[in-house]
Amino acid sequence: MGKEVVAVRAAVQPGRRADRPAPSRLPLDVRRADPVHEAGYPVLMDYLRSIPSVVRMEHRMGEPEVYNVELVHSRLSEPLAKHWHGMWLSKLPGVYLDMFSQAIPPEALDKLDTWTHICSGPECISIHVGQAGVQMGNACWELYCLEHGIQPDGQMPSDKTHGGGENSFNTFFSETGAGKHVPRAVFVDLEPTVIDEVRSGTYRQLFHPEQLITGKEDAANNYARGHYTIGKEVIDMVLDRTRKLVR
Repeated sequence: MGKEVVAVRAAVQPGRRADRPAPSRLPLDVRRADPVHEAGYPVLMDYLRSIPSVVRMEHRMGEPEVYNVELVHSRLSEPLAKHWHGMWLSKLPGVYLDMFSQAIPPEALDKLDTWTHICSGPECISIHVGQAGVQMGNACWELYCLEHGIQPDGQMPSDKTHGGGENSFNTFFSETGAGKHVPRAVFVDLEPTVIDEVRSGTYRQLFHPEQLITGKEDAANNYARGHYTIGKEVIDMVLDRTRKLVR
């Protein structure tokens, strides 16, 4: 979507009163709109233009940015840290306005994808337990690889475009220095047969060996046996592998 460079300037001169106060919250239609799509972006931009007491936007081709980038970075870090589970892009201007009594510069919205040091995406860790969990997990990771264009060995073709955003696959995969994408997942089963199928299957090179954890025998549907004896032997290993993924 092509967008002109927008210069942001103060709308109200010193000592001059604004025509109307800036709204404290986004209108309902703006909150429901997603600016990354063509239908949502104009709605959001129209809303930003409607705040005369804060900014006035003028389209100037080739004119340099006039907002303080470092200040915007610092301010954006606060609401993003507070809403660590994620936030719709359409809600960000309203939250920013409520917190700082100033509208976020439109250029900042356009550049959020490039500010990965403050706008990193969420990371999901999957823990697959037992025969059913492991079999379901194996099928899910095969689907994830197909969706993101990742090959069974964890490599991604250099000419492949990522769906849903350049770094969207990082939610489920971690990338090594060699360019291999490893699932953020732990497979656990006291009985090794099912996980052995993963170790020898088509996607055997995808998973890190330390994240495939097995015992020597199952609990035979006996809760006490699984909780107090053979299950207790692997719980520390599972927690250790999970902590490594979280870090």
